[in-house]
Amino acid sequence: GLAEECVKTRYGAGVTLAESTPIATLVEHPADYAGKTVRVEGTVADVCAKAGCWLEVRAGEGEQTLRVKVKDGEIVFPTAARGRRATGRASSRPRRSSSTR
Repeated sequence: GLAEECVKTRYGAGVTLAESTPIATLVEHPADYAGKTVRVEGTVADVCAKAGCWLEVRAGEGEQTLRVKVKDGEIVFPTAARGRRATGRASSRPRRSSSTR
């Protein structure tokens, strides 16, 4: 029923920041947020199938994704999270681009 669909699952310490930073802003200006803690919201586009140690969040259809990585074993994100809404808190750091995914 509707009540079951509204149940929220919390991973980690939860989110206390009130205002979200747009994913596009973080992707386009990563140096501006290096070392800062930010709140992000979106739909889970992908999850690490091997260890659940990261997930990718997308603000909207066709938009860029932001990878949220945790220390292995600290939080295990379920692959069933794909397609669900997510709100998270992260310490931002620029990621070096690579030719492999």
